[in-house]
Amino acid sequence: MKLTQLQKNQTAKVVGIDGPKSLRERLFSFGILPQEEIILKEYSLAKQTLEVLVGDTLVALRANEAMLIEIEII
Repeated sequence: MKLTQLQKNQTAKVVGIDGPKSLRERLFSFGILPQEEIILKEYSLAKQTLEVLVGDTLVALRANEAMLIEIEII
């Protein structure tokens, strides 16, 4: 399942991240790592941007970035 398919306030575990190394490293720097819990807090109209909570950090992601994050609902 992809992060873009998560519903508002649902919690999931990051399973993996596809995409180029530079994107993976940027997401890792935000704390978006495999096995981390992630909560979808808000999204814009048509889910073009998503706001997720990772630990104590709110991170805004573009939809094309979120589509590369594989999750598993907890």
